[in-house]
Amino acid sequence: MKILNPLYENGDCAVNLASEEYAAAVRKHLKPGDAFVDIVFNSIHNGKKRIITTAAKIARGQMARFILENRIAEPEGLKGFKADGWRYIENLSSQKRYVFASH
Repeated sequence: MKILNPLYENGDCAVNLASEEYAAAVRKHLKPGDAFVDIVFNSIHNGKKRIITTAAKIARGQMARFILENRIAEPEGLKGFKADGWRYIENLSSQKRYVFASH
């Protein structure tokens, strides 16, 4: 896939801020060893996790701004994102999937 070739030329990591539908189109072209981190935004209401589409869309934009303004170069730096009450949830996250929650 043309878009992936330049991305992985230098062994960079892709941060997926796209919705699942768009991410699936890219994910199927990944090769073993390609660094690809999914970012998931869950809202918690009445103790239940849910992805609220509008809130997640706003959070993805805020995350993009956070990455640019803070010049985040490594996935580890994403964990510091805290806009509008979103916070990194370590026990729900993995090396390839970072989960953020908001109440």
